[in-house]
Amino acid sequence: MKQFNQSGCKTKARMAEEYGVCLKTFSKLLTEHGIFIKRHIITPKEQEKIYSALGPPAEINNLRRFTGKDNPLSV
Repeated sequence: MKQFNQSGCKTKARMAEEYGVCLKTFSKLLTEHGIFIKRHIITPKEQEKIYSALGPPAEINNLRRFTGKDNPLSV
C-alpha cells in the first residue's frame, strides 16, 4: 500500500480538511464505513484504514462518491 502519511498522527479535523468536509460529516463518513475512532487523534494505522475505505483525499473532489448527490453540501 502506498504510504500516505509520513509525519505520524493526525487529528480528525486535519483529515476532514484533507477530504474537504466538516468534522461532523467526516465522522459520519467514518461511521458509515464501519470505522470508529474514539479519540480525536488518528494514528497512522487508523489512517491507513480510512484511506482504504474512503480512498486517498487527492482522488476525491466532492462527496458524490459517498452520497450519490450532485451537491451533497446543499440543503
